[in-house]
Amino acid sequence: NFESSGTLRSSTNSGTLKNAFFNQSRSHNHTVSSGLTLRQSLYSGGSTQSEVQSAEAAVLAQRAKLMVKEQEVIFNAVKAYIELWAQGTTVKVNEQNVVALTNTLKATQEKLAAGEENRTSVAQAEGKLAEGKSELELAKAEYERLAAVFTQITNVLPKDLQKPIPPQCVSNNIEEAVQNAMSFNPNFIYARFIHLSSVHDVEATEGRLRPQVSLDASVKRNIDFQRFRYP
Repeated sequence: NFESSGTLRSSTNSGTLKNAFFNQSRSHNHTVSSGLTLRQSLYSGGSTQSEVQSAEAAVLAQRAKLMVKEQEVIFNAVKAYIELWAQGTTVKVNEQNVVALTNTLKATQEKLAAGEENRTSVAQAEGKLAEGKSELELAKAEYERLAAVFTQITNVLPKDLQKPIPPQCVSNNIEEAVQNAMSFNPNFIYARFIHLSSVHDVEATEGRLRPQVSLDASVKRNIDFQRFRYP
């Protein structure tokens, strides 16, 4: 005797899985038996719909996660710009301070020459000037560091930085600002869709525990090859 069997799988237009089982057997009396069984799922306990909804929520969650990354890049660029602009202002203030201390030292030295000041006053003026120059060099070094960070983030060399303009779309009402953040912040959106995807996963698992309904159809045919033998 000889027997063979197999399974064919295909998808219908509605997305429901359809199975086809076939088997074939052959005996020593020259008789071949062939059969085909079709199985169409009609109801899967709602698990299929829940799985689709879970996948859709997961896709939306990943889109929100991408928005989070975009906001992080934009925030880092804005932060680098503001810090660099502020440090540039600090450098200008220190430069003006050095100019003022230099003028003070010159005036003190002139008074010393005229006998109106003593050497202690000159030494104090020199000390203040040295301290001012030291603060200026530190401010310039910090500016160069922040400029390197800004260039690393934006791939643009800082030039002619202007005073940042506060955004006009930010609400002055704290409650409204919190509500907008909860509605439009991508971190909240990501968390909501992750939660929704988990809920649908639970529903899909529960659906697989419910009764399943499917439609089966089968056909079988026996062929006796002795009928085709020549006399």
